[in-house]
Amino acid sequence: MSCPLVRRRHRRTVAPGRRLTAWIPHDGGRRRSGPDQSGGADGWRTCFDGGMAVPIADFLAIIDRLPGATGTDSDRWTTFRVHGRTFGYLWPATSTVGLKQTIAEQLALVAERPHVFEIQFTAGAFGWVVVHLDGIERDELVELTFEAWRLTAPEVLVEQQGDRLPLQGLSRIGEPSGRPGVGRSPRPPQTLRKGSTMKIVVIGGTGLIGSKVVAFLGDHGHEAVAAAPNTGVNTITGEGLAEALDGADVVVDVSNSPSFEAAPAMEFFQTSTGNLLAAEEKAGVGHHVALSVVGTDRLAENGYFRAKLTQEKLIADSSVPYSIVHATQFFEFLKGITDDATHDGVVSLAPVYIQPIAAQDVAATVAEVAAGSPLNAIVEVGGPERFRLDELVRTTLAARQDPREVRTDPAARYFGGVLEEYTLVPADDARRGATRLEDWRAAQAQAVK
Repeated sequence: MSCPLVRRRHRRTVAPGRRLTAWIPHDGGRRRSGPDQSGGADGWRTCFDGGMAVPIADFLAIIDRLPGATGTDSDRWTTFRVHGRTFGYLWPATSTVGLKQTIAEQLALVAERPHVFEIQFTAGAFGWVVVHLDGIERDELVELTFEAWRLTAPEVLVEQQGDRLPLQGLSRIGEPSGRPGVGRSPRPPQTLRKGSTMKIVVIGGTGLIGSKVVAFLGDHGHEAVAAAPNTGVNTITGEGLAEALDGADVVVDVSNSPSFEAAPAMEFFQTSTGNLLAAEEKAGVGHHVALSVVGTDRLAENGYFRAKLTQEKLIADSSVPYSIVHATQFFEFLKGITDDATHDGVVSLAPVYIQPIAAQDVAATVAEVAAGSPLNAIVEVGGPERFRLDELVRTTLAARQDPREVRTDPAARYFGGVLEEYTLVPADDARRGATRLEDWRAAQAQAVK
């Protein structure tokens, strides 16, 4: 099988029910015979999130040339980090269903499509994980693999393992379960404008998240435009909006209300989102991406979150194809959470779970979603670690030598709302940022030196 050079392509519209099969071989790198196994090669391993393969020595050499990338190898695993994301290859001395299914699940999560896992075993415990992905084509599978960073290494050669007939004797392993409000039934995706890059306008593009989204998109070859009042674009008055959206393929909205009070927040999101969607419809924008908050629907007692729900409904009801990213609270906002819960020098917090995430990881996810096809659904992202809120703040204050006492109070409110144990955390199948709290703290400390 040939190994063509993969270049950036926009995805094609896919007929409903179209299914592509991605193959993940686990055979210790040895050539073997069997049905539909042509194209194998000695010493090849297959990445868990794309149905492609490269020789591992060549791959590690490429990784070593990427800025900020590191690679490690062992007799079992090869892992690498690029732009804050961790990827891995399995090199199994021992082959198990559990390991195979975990890797298959990661592919399915990246694809964000209905899927079925199946496994084929042969003599000697060699086997294949087969992941059937609904509504996807070859070109799209190529795009999904290493979406966040592969444009930094266009010389990577890949071998696509897709679009074959199913193997005989497969057994079903399982199907993912949905969660209300997440992964709603999608509309048929709209074909984006053809070309080597997209024009992506980032509303709020000069802020904490927006500036990072602009940087990520620019690094990956797109024309990223930062739009904000200080760049002459005002979504409340409409000033500069039509000009900014002229020729835009995608609009990313990471803007926020200047007030967290109920009435001003509602006015902001209704007006800003309404003006933005109307301008997008007129300009022919093919994808609207919005950033919101994990647990928004569970925090509707708070006026700000009611306003965010209104924003999401406006987006879902519009004619513009969309994707909504729900992120957990940022590490950068822990101070605000602490200050809001402080009264007379005492911080009262409920012992509920929280799964905070670095702003850099949120921006990377938003940029990745913006570069893809519209999901017409919600995708969640959280940090890699889960904490109890009260204990997290307690240790954070201690690390900062902040004398405030943290009092554990199950009845304590969170910005005026009542919390259940899992209100602030995403579903188990959510995307995960790569940055751990201790690594983020170390980076912050280094930045101020």
